[in-house]
Amino acid sequence: FKAAAASHLGEHAWDLSALPDGAKVEFRVRAVDDARPERQSAVSAPGLVVLTDFDAAHAAMERQWLSAEARLETLAQAERRMKEALAEASAAPHEEAREKALAEQDRALASEWDKASSGLDELADAMERDPYSNPGMAETSRALASAVSAMKKGELPAARQAQKSGDLAEAEKRHAELEGKVRRAGEILSGGRELQSMQDLWGEAHRMESAGKELAGALGQAAKGRRPTAEEKSALDKAMKALREMMDAMTKVIKGMAKTAPDSA
Repeated sequence: FKAAAASHLGEHAWDLSALPDGAKVEFRVRAVDDARPERQSAVSAPGLVVLTDFDAAHAAMERQWLSAEARLETLAQAERRMKEALAEASAAPHEEAREKALAEQDRALASEWDKASSGLDELADAMERDPYSNPGMAETSRALASAVSAMKKGELPAARQAQKSGDLAEAEKRHAELEGKVRRAGEILSGGRELQSMQDLWGEAHRMESAGKELAGALGQAAKGRRPTAEEKSALDKAMKALREMMDAMTKVIKGMAKTAPDSA
């Protein structure tokens, strides 16, 4: 007698699309043999599936990326204004109006540093949660967050101390250096978005290929010369919808790449 199979490896289509993000689904697998006169069965230990909306996490990460870039640009502008205010104050030292303006500018600048630093921390966290993010850029965003935090705790207080002690020229120099470093951080993030867009394009192409195969299978079932069942029609509709969504997503990625091109600014 031919020995029966002791194991089997296969796939089971299980549509969980109606469930919300974060839903937990418990399942068991029941196996039945072909023993005679009575078949025997057994049930596996429970398994658990946790649903995660990868696309939503990626979209949230992209929004956080743009926000972090915008905060860095705002900080760089604030540093430039501080540098210019210090230069003006150097030309008219001990003028009460100038000193008051500098104090206000300093408070506004401190707020922008807080926003930029927290924005980079949030971006790094979002990238760690996003399975589609580029691993290299995830590490870079965390490194940038650490670098900006270090500047906020070290170089910024040194510039403020120089201003407080009356060495406005030194304070101006330090703020000019900080502006340059902040702008460089923004340039690194902006350049990284083009790399991420390339990876997104490849990912969408791969998912489109999978959706195309599903559509081909559904069309094959529908072309057997008989009226498709409700289940087959539903599978065909879902495959076509998935393919349309993939095409829309790819169009969005390509448009995003055009915005990040060097000569498109």
